[in-house]
Amino acid sequence: MAHSSPNRLLARFRRARDRISKTDAFSGASQLALWPVAVVVGVVTGYAVLGFRMAIAALETLFYGTDSATLHSHAATLDWWHVLLVPIIGGLIVGQILTRLSPTKRARGIDDVIHAAAMNSGRISKSQGGASALAALVTLSTGGS
Repeated sequence: MAHSSPNRLLARFRRARDRISKTDAFSGASQLALWPVAVVVGVVTGYAVLGFRMAIAALETLFYGTDSATLHSHAATLDWWHVLLVPIIGGLIVGQILTRLSPTKRARGIDDVIHAAAMNSGRISKSQGGASALAALVTLSTGGS
């Protein structure tokens, strides 16, 4: 995928910023309508984060036999090969997730989100986002980070 030059990206960003600043969509009564939406988005996001954290704890228990609260002290009791193999297996699983589920065969990062916001109306494909989230879940729960 060819990327635009930095000057072209900056020009597109400025045009988008100017279009947004010329509209009055986020002032007055319409701003009041955004409050309930913001509250719902915040609550849903909070529960998604809790679910993600619970999934990490469940996978840590599966791979290491304990959750992150006691993982450090429990790791000292594990065999050396267990501590070595779990991150390797996690990396192999992440590789398969990205190869099979991600159209671009890589995880999305912050730079991709910024690029999507500037160039694709803030859109990232659901399959790409789901694959990245699943890859992050496995990476974090197997000791990759």
